[in-house]
Amino acid sequence: AQQDQYDKLLKTPGGGENPYLIHQELGRVMTEAATVVRHNDDLARAYEQVCDLAERAKRCSLSDTGNWTNQNVVFTQSLRDMFPLAKTIVKGALQRDECRGAHYKPAFSMPHIEAEDPAERRRLAEEWCDRFEANNDKWLKSTIATLDGEEPVLTYEEVDTSLIAPRPRLYGLVGAEEIEQVWKERVNQRGAGTSGNGHPSGTKPTTAASN
Repeated sequence: AQQDQYDKLLKTPGGGENPYLIHQELGRVMTEAATVVRHNDDLARAYEQVCDLAERAKRCSLSDTGNWTNQNVVFTQSLRDMFPLAKTIVKGALQRDECRGAHYKPAFSMPHIEAEDPAERRRLAEEWCDRFEANNDKWLKSTIATLDGEEPVLTYEEVDTSLIAPRPRLYGLVGAEEIEQVWKERVNQRGAGTSGNGHPSGTKPTTAASN
């Protein structure tokens, strides 16, 4: 199969696009939309652009059609192999409406607690912890991608956190002390330690910390 692909690329008609320029465009699209900070409108636009680039890559021309150490044909095949991964990255990011690790969507970020009134700070900390648990219920999952033709199909798999229970990561967050206090109280009130799934013992299972 690899040899067949190689031979087919060598027979590509001239007059098509430059694979190196398409590679540059793909890099630009992914860098603009799919690094750490992500916005849904940018991701949706990027997915369309990646699909368009994938079609254009099928019509690339080779500057070298020789059989001996042809780096041009290897590069072009590698370029085409990048598109299923690029589509998966962008589609997975678009569907995941949360902040976790190196996936940060400002529209779904966890809020700071800036109120001065102690009772209000306490109320906001309770809401923060509720949202933290709800986010984990929905999104503490591994993304599993398969291909249907040329399109990625995404499913999700629960993360096993039985050995290390997740907890809020609060570095740099305004109001972190109040949130930490509420979380510790929930753990203590509902049982010794946590249930191993991110909720204090006796609460609904979940599976990991979010940023």
